[in-house]
Amino acid sequence: MDECVHYARLSVPSFTKRLKEHPVGYIPLGTLEWHGLHNVLGADGLQAEGIFTRAAKRFGGIVFPPLYLGPDRIEAGPEGTTLIGMDYSD
Repeated sequence: MDECVHYARLSVPSFTKRLKEHPVGYIPLGTLEWHGLHNVLGADGLQAEGIFTRAAKRFGGIVFPPLYLGPDRIEAGPEGTTLIGMDYSD
């Protein structure tokens, strides 16, 4: 049977055991953006989750659900081009 390393799928006793054995948590990050018509919008986070899953199975630790961020955008304004970052607030 495959070893479970994903936080959302662990029972409390399994979580506690894994945490005692190797107290590391992996948090996959990715953007939600177009990757062409052939790929899914969440490809970055899914790839990060896959890498961390392999790391947790090999070295120990727990993989948390991916966190997705929105990409930056560029707006043309009267003073020129402005980059609007993910942390921008009006």
